[in-house]
Amino acid sequence: MEINRFKASDAEEIVTWFTSLEDYVLWGGRTFGWPLEVASIIERSQEPHVELYTFSTPSTNSNANELLGFMEFQRMSENELRFCRVAIHPSQRGKGLGQSMIESALEAAKEIPNVTTITLAVFKQNYGAKRCYDKAGFQVVDKEPSVKEFNGKTWPLYQMELKLG
Repeated sequence: MEINRFKASDAEEIVTWFTSLEDYVLWGGRTFGWPLEVASIIERSQEPHVELYTFSTPSTNSNANELLGFMEFQRMSENELRFCRVAIHPSQRGKGLGQSMIESALEAAKEIPNVTTITLAVFKQNYGAKRCYDKAGFQVVDKEPSVKEFNGKTWPLYQMELKLG
């Protein structure tokens, strides 16, 4: 799997991956607003503490690389990088690509100077994502917030981290 810097043209496909408010909230919280719009993702990509990445099949001479995933790296401090808004193309979910994507992201994160800790949050009902992070070595840590409120409902949240060594 290839990791690539986000291009504005990628946003047009990414917005099609979320067809319900619940799917969108599981992925993006309230960051972009609903319905998800191309301009919102492009604006996010221009924030100074944020880097957006896409993941694709390796390109060959005969085909363009297919967009398989998306992820945000958010610099929280000199030593902490946060993985946010991790998504797999809907037609590719459940095929183990999340694991490859996280491994590629971790390799990229290790190249960033001074980063010693990767953090993330995942909603408890997002079982597939939680399993993926567990396999990658992330540990649940006792940090806030432990819940988020959406449309009058409380969604429990795991805060997770991985120390780079």
